[in-house]
Amino acid sequence: SHKQLQASIKRVAELVNISKQPVIYAGQGIVQSENGPELLRELSEKCSIPVTTTLHGLGGYDELNEKALHMLGMHGSAYANMAMQEADLIIALGGRFDDRVTGNIAKFAPGAKAAAAQKRGGIVHFEIMPKNINKVVQATEAIEGDVAASIKLLLPEVEPRSMEDRKAWFDKINEWKKKWPLSHYDRSERNGLIKPQTLIEELSNLTADRKHKTYIATGVGQHQMWTAQHFRWRHPRTMITSGGLGTMGFG
Repeated sequence: SHKQLQASIKRVAELVNISKQPVIYAGQGIVQSENGPELLRELSEKCSIPVTTTLHGLGGYDELNEKALHMLGMHGSAYANMAMQEADLIIALGGRFDDRVTGNIAKFAPGAKAAAAQKRGGIVHFEIMPKNINKVVQATEAIEGDVAASIKLLLPEVEPRSMEDRKAWFDKINEWKKKWPLSHYDRSERNGLIKPQTLIEELSNLTADRKHKTYIATGVGQHQMWTAQHFRWRHPRTMITSGGLGTMGFG
């Protein structure tokens, strides 16, 4: 009911307001809604919360934003995964906690699980498909429905936080970014052949400020992960790839 939803949203807002190390984990639900990316940006800006996305959520958040943690999971950035492990509050927006995101579930998100037990954080799950709620991880609070519509209800309830308020958390994140940058790989060229990662970085730099969206399609496998990691995704629905099923030859 609407009353229950409002009460649930209020409880989520309370957790957002008391959290010290929140992180937003955004999945495909964010890019499925026309205004999902804009509302995600508003939430992240208002509360100064870092954002990591799944393979299917890439482009839902501007990866050139200082709060971007880029992709998480098995093939994601180390700093996104560190943030997920140490966060006291994980705000899951339209993601399903796929095994490529969580890894070993028993060892996943110890910070948020500890915070949930102490009523100062946890995992809040915004999800449209009921079967995905409490399937992989126990949600401290679950908000069923279209993620964009739910963020709209949440926004007026959360208190603003500046980057200065979150200084300790972002200092930690920036240390991890320095320690484990995605750009750190062996760049030596063999027989004059450039590395695929370098090619994708270069393509990313050349297209970063174009007025029009750049659409990229991939197959499945190593090149798909390099594309996800080394291209800076700025616009929703620009990466056309087979995640989930992972059909080789798709590109």
